[in-house]
Amino acid sequence: MDLRRHRDMAPGVRTAIGDYAAGEGSYAGDVTQLAEPAVRRMRIGGFRLIFDETGSDILVAKFTPSGGANEDLADARAHAIAMSGVAYGAKTFSDAELGDFLAAKTPMAYWRRRAKITQMRLAETAGVSQTVISQLEGGSRTGSAELYLKLARELNIRVEELVEG
Repeated sequence: MDLRRHRDMAPGVRTAIGDYAAGEGSYAGDVTQLAEPAVRRMRIGGFRLIFDETGSDILVAKFTPSGGANEDLADARAHAIAMSGVAYGAKTFSDAELGDFLAAKTPMAYWRRRAKITQMRLAETAGVSQTVISQLEGGSRTGSAELYLKLARELNIRVEELVEG
C-alpha cells in the first residue's frame, strides 16, 4: 500500500474518506467516477486516492501523487490490480487496523503482531534467530526470497504484503 510512504498524510486521508462516506459535500468536487460504477478517484492535495465503494465498505486501491499522462487509465489499472489481489486473498484493513499498519515500522512488524506470534516463534519456524526477525522488523536488515516465503506462510499472508508498503 502506497499510503505507508506518506504516513504524514494518513490522518487527512482517513478524514477525507470518512467525510465522503458520511455524505458531507466538502469533497464532492474532488471525486470522479472511473470506468466502473463503484470506482472513484478522490483528489486530496497533490495526491489521488483510488477506491471502490462496494456494499458498506470503502476499499482503498491506491494512493499516489497526482500528475502524469493517462491518469484515468493508470488509476483504472491500479483498481483492477487491487481488486484482483482481494479476490485472491489479499488482506484488507478496518479503519483501526489501517492506523496500526501505518504506525508499524515495517509491514512485517504489523503482520506478526496481527497474527499474535512472538518474534521467537516466528524465528523458530523460519529457522533463523530472533535477532534476525527483530532486524527485519526494524528495517535494518533484508532477507532472502526463501526467508520471506517462510515468514509469509507462517503469517498466512502473501509475500507481497510482507515486503511492500
